[in-house]
Amino acid sequence: MSSDLDSDGDVITYSCAWDATNNGSLDTSNACNLSGFSFDISTGVLSGTPNVFGIFEFHVTGTSSGGSDTKIFVVTVNDIPDHAGEWVKIPADMGGAGLPAFWVMKYEAKAWNDADADSIVDAGEVDSDGVSVALGSNVPVSVEGDVPWRSISGIDSEAECASLGAGYALITNAEWMAISRDAEVQDANWTSGTVGTGCMTRGNSGDTTCGYNGADPEGGPGRNTRAKYTLSSGDEIFDLAGNVWEWIDWDDPTNPTAGYQDGPDTTSCPGGDIENTDILSSCGPVLATSEFDSTTGTLEKADGIGCFYGDPGTGGGVRRGGHYSRTDCSGVYYLTFYSPSTYTSVTGGFRCVYRPTNP
Repeated sequence: MSSDLDSDGDVITYSCAWDATNNGSLDTSNACNLSGFSFDISTGVLSGTPNVFGIFEFHVTGTSSGGSDTKIFVVTVNDIPDHAGEWVKIPADMGGAGLPAFWVMKYEAKAWNDADADSIVDAGEVDSDGVSVALGSNVPVSVEGDVPWRSISGIDSEAECASLGAGYALITNAEWMAISRDAEVQDANWTSGTVGTGCMTRGNSGDTTCGYNGADPEGGPGRNTRAKYTLSSGDEIFDLAGNVWEWIDWDDPTNPTAGYQDGPDTTSCPGGDIENTDILSSCGPVLATSEFDSTTGTLEKADGIGCFYGDPGTGGGVRRGGHYSRTDCSGVYYLTFYSPSTYTSVTGGFRCVYRPTNP
């Protein structure tokens, strides 16, 4: 039996032996097993809980009295139970970041307590204001309704995402940049409908030039269209530029380290907000442009991308996106190291990712 991943990590093809003694019939004792589940080649029955995404093609091949035959079963598996459409697939190398494919919450994380233990997000089970949420007894979920889980530290955000299981984690800066750079070059995400003209939409940011001033914060259906970005894949993702700022793990998603990772030392940067175009000249070579900047390297807060605030010496925790009252400093490229990773605020939340692994 062998397995292979295709170029973007979705399709796994398995080959299982026929039982030649049964004159070409399937050997009922032979099953294809893969990372937590099994597929019975005699019945076509899938059992267990997979921990990978995608379409699985199970090939049963061998030599029978009639010669070489192949039978193919195709099974679609989604590893986010009861939340179909609430996570977005980010294809490999999106935004030119060179990352393998991963999945990200479509919405900022909400706090869910499965009161009736049915593994379904029912009405009334998501915390109504996202504040003072009990850690450990709530689960981060990506759902449209209610407001984001907030007043949570970066350290606890990482732990809550990891609690979802193997492959789950807080979004990293590299993953955020992959999404941001793809969103930047989509016409639909600019106020004029044309990339580079007008400004990138800022969502619920208190700014009505590039964004809008909504509730503090907001969620649920019927959102202003500026709350979302459309990606090159056609998928939509909400609140990357406003509503609440989000914790970021400064880690390598292809070789992650356990726990929350602070950002680089940016104490050389001047105090206060500065334009992204001034980071290198003001701070020195503490950041690479691929870690913070737009694809052109020329966009500023007037273009709707947000601004930058370094570490004054007491911070190091990484936050992105801005929030509902940050006005023109909110934006998809907003980045600050101002606060430590233990910091909590009613204006801040988080978002989880899932990274499929080759079994």
